[in-house]
Amino acid sequence: MKKAIAIILFKIGWLSCVFGRQEGLETYLPIVVLLILFVNFKFVLDFPFRSLPLYFILVALGIGMDLGMLELGAYKAIPEGPIFPGWLFYLWLFFPLNFFHYFTFLDGRKWIAMIIGAIGGPLSYSLGPNVGLLEFNNYSLGIISVAWALYFLIAVTLKKFLYPSENKLKEFQGTKSVE
Repeated sequence: MKKAIAIILFKIGWLSCVFGRQEGLETYLPIVVLLILFVNFKFVLDFPFRSLPLYFILVALGIGMDLGMLELGAYKAIPEGPIFPGWLFYLWLFFPLNFFHYFTFLDGRKWIAMIIGAIGGPLSYSLGPNVGLLEFNNYSLGIISVAWALYFLIAVTLKKFLYPSENKLKEFQGTKSVE
């Protein structure tokens, strides 16, 4: 049930960030994101305070990754904003929560995580030009693919490093994570 709630919350947040600007609802994005974070940390996550270190690292890493891609010219965000587009910032506030419930099947599966990141990242970003949020050049999707493969690799590696007791619990329960 918690996974279903988490998936629904993510979809609401993602749709709000991606389509909210077009509908003139971008002033409500902070409220939507705060509600998503509140519900996740209060009701969905099993160990909310223990999850904070990885959560903040993944938020910072994701924002840094997109800032780097913007600076390198991998794509252009619309509107550009002073430093970082607001809608993309808000996406990064809730996306890392997926590694605590939706992407748990990736725990310890580095190669699978990289493949999913390499495919899923570009698929997600490919909607951007269609809704007027991103402009691509000839090499945009290739850079996004590599960046997301590395992001997913770092995320599952950090999760295993920061929470080794979860891996021991899986081994004890007979659901040993795969290297």
